[in-house]
Amino acid sequence: MIRLLGPQDEPALRPAGGGALSAPRCKLLAALAAYGWGTPFLHVWAQGGPARAVIARLDGEILLEAGPGADAAEVEEFLSFLGGGPLFTDQASARALGWDPRRAPRILSLCAQPGPAPAAGWDPSPRDIYALLDACREEAFPVPEFEGFFLDLSHRTRHGAAKTAALRENGALTAAACAVYSPYGSVVPFVAVRPGFRRAGRGARVLRALLSRVPGPVYLVPRDGLDAFYRPFLREPSL
Repeated sequence: MIRLLGPQDEPALRPAGGGALSAPRCKLLAALAAYGWGTPFLHVWAQGGPARAVIARLDGEILLEAGPGADAAEVEEFLSFLGGGPLFTDQASARALGWDPRRAPRILSLCAQPGPAPAAGWDPSPRDIYALLDACREEAFPVPEFEGFFLDLSHRTRHGAAKTAALRENGALTAAACAVYSPYGSVVPFVAVRPGFRRAGRGARVLRALLSRVPGPVYLVPRDGLDAFYRPFLREPSL
């Protein structure tokens, strides 16, 4: 049976016994850290007593984590009931449900590099960040609508649930890396470098600075063709 969760259930969503959380669970807890329970665009459900699957709907996006014993037929039926939307899950959850793992994106686990973190600016205006993202817009790097992005990042940053490392040159941002997080882990929604300023170490600099400041585990869905860029940051080198 799938049931709606509430604030009394949040402790069960946190890590137990020192184990690392999955990327979908980290993304869910980051949203709860920013918005709390009772927000009209965030709902959370679980299957079973000790949760065999956790499903959340976050402003149209569906987050899904499934483990051993999950009832795949019930999960599929519930997802259909939710009416679709972008799905964020991981390959371990896909395998637990008997799905083709390719239904889930490839997700990297990142870690901070040894040594002092490079200098960077912190938490610039979301308006300036959006201008950078818009300059980087392409088919492989879609950019959300401005209003939703601005309101969400502003809110998360004010409530200590998002952090952005950035470089500014001649008045404009040239690179930025952002993480949304809770005390239990982080998800990096973007690393961006303005065209004309790439291949000079700016992306690595802001990502390294960011990873020195946010709690792990840290997850990121990489764009195609950037394996070499992320290899030094991998917790488990596998690219």
